[in-house]
Amino acid sequence: MNGNDRAIVGFATIGHSMFHLYELAIPLFIVYWLDDFAVSAAVIGTLVGGGLALIGLGAIVSGVLADEYGSKRLMLAAIVGMGGSFLLIGISPRLEGL
Repeated sequence: MNGNDRAIVGFATIGHSMFHLYELAIPLFIVYWLDDFAVSAAVIGTLVGGGLALIGLGAIVSGVLADEYGSKRLMLAAIVGMGGSFLLIGISPRLEGL
C-alpha cells in the first residue's frame, strides 16, 4: 500500500465515521426534545424515524452523485451539510425547526 492508498483509506474512514457519529447522535437528543417541546414520544419518534428514513433514501442516490461529482466532493458536502444541520437543530426554538 503506497501513500496515496493510505490517504484514500484514511479519508474514507474518517468521513464514514463522522457520518455515523452524526447519524447516531440524533437518538440521544430524544430525551431532551421530549422535555423541551412537550410532545408525545410518538411525535418525536415519527420525526426521528422520518429523518433516518431520509438518510436511507439519500444513500440510494449517493452512488449516482458520487459517480457524477466525485466521491471526495460528495463526502465533504455530506459532512459540511450534516454539521450545518446540527447547528440548525441546536438553535431551533420550535419542533417544526427540527
